[in-house]
Amino acid sequence: METMAPACDTKQPVGLHATMAIMAFGDSAEERLAEVRRTVQDFYDRSVRSCPPSDDFEVRFFHRFDDAYLATDKLLVEAGIFPLDPIEGLGRDEQEDVSN
Repeated sequence: METMAPACDTKQPVGLHATMAIMAFGDSAEERLAEVRRTVQDFYDRSVRSCPPSDDFEVRFFHRFDDAYLATDKLLVEAGIFPLDPIEGLGRDEQEDVSN
């Protein structure tokens, strides 16, 4: 994940970079959304801990996040990637191909 957050000593943003894999386990899109949203919220909270952003920054950061995630999730279901198998970390169709 990568995001931008304001610096404490300037009006210009500073880049905050982190790489994290999110394995969105769950049988429904809503369960996967909750897991991804929790992870991104944690990333956001840690990123702004030392320098609180403007009051509306979090609202702007998460603007239409749920809609965007659910649209992406739908594409991953159509492609046979979601839902993931919690044991193997593979999509259901991919899991079947591996076991044959």
